[in-house]
Amino acid sequence: MKQVIGGKVYDTAKATNVWNHENGYDSGNFKWCNESLYRTKNGNFFVAGSGGPMTRYGSDYGNMRGAGKRIIPMTTDEAREWLEMVGADADVITELFEIAEA
Repeated sequence: MKQVIGGKVYDTAKATNVWNHENGYDSGNFKWCNESLYRTKNGNFFVAGSGGPMTRYGSDYGNMRGAGKRIIPMTTDEAREWLEMVGADADVITELFEIAEA
């Protein structure tokens, strides 16, 4: 997937895939969602995802809503929070970000 957002090109084929997350719903469910966090060679983060009509990836088709896909740029803090939210492996998070001991 490739998209230009804010004058920057986000391309899943050129970025490094950091973590994949599926929410567990079957693809026939309106809530299904599949997302991947990527890091560009310049150190920027983005999520490329697809999902059903009841997710943030849902798309409008006339007066109906259906599945869709898109890229969402993220700040470093947003990327870390996303990894924590989806339950990413602690080793992945600590490799990418400076994390303080509890």
